[in-house]
Amino acid sequence: EYGRQNTEVVMLLHGGGLSWWNYQGVAQKLAERYQVVLPVLDGHAGSDAPFTTIEDNAAALISYIDTCFGGQILAIGGLSLGGQIAVEMFSAKPAGYYDAILMDVQMPVMNGYEAARAIRAMDRPYAKEIPIVAMTANAFADDVLKCRQAGMNEHIAKPFHVEDLTRVLRAY
Repeated sequence: EYGRQNTEVVMLLHGGGLSWWNYQGVAQKLAERYQVVLPVLDGHAGSDAPFTTIEDNAAALISYIDTCFGGQILAIGGLSLGGQIAVEMFSAKPAGYYDAILMDVQMPVMNGYEAARAIRAMDRPYAKEIPIVAMTANAFADDVLKCRQAGMNEHIAKPFHVEDLTRVLRAY
């Protein structure tokens, strides 16, 4: 964990092992304003548990958030393991549970465009309203347009500035 306790929490998911290093710089930047948590999903390097299903990992993350943070965190990012985790986690909670979704675009199995479309297609009014923010290295004008067409509200290019992320999140 990074940052100050008793501040808004940002969770960055990763596949364990060396992928943790990919988030070290981002975590340190975010830690200036937030408490940053980097859990290792079951079955990935650094985890003592065997690999489990996406649904089980999503349920475990929800349980962790409920237990450790009273069911509320500011944001979850870094779902580079696949957008289906974001879809599962979002669909498992009631309206108002999440304030925003930070969505990478380049992910295996289900990319960010597909995940955003799946969330927007859910038969829940909340699914149509929750802010989905693309956070991606795809930063050309046509990339921004693709994000909007997939149902994302905002686009932040990586590497990003914490001020830009904070500005976008506060707007919603």
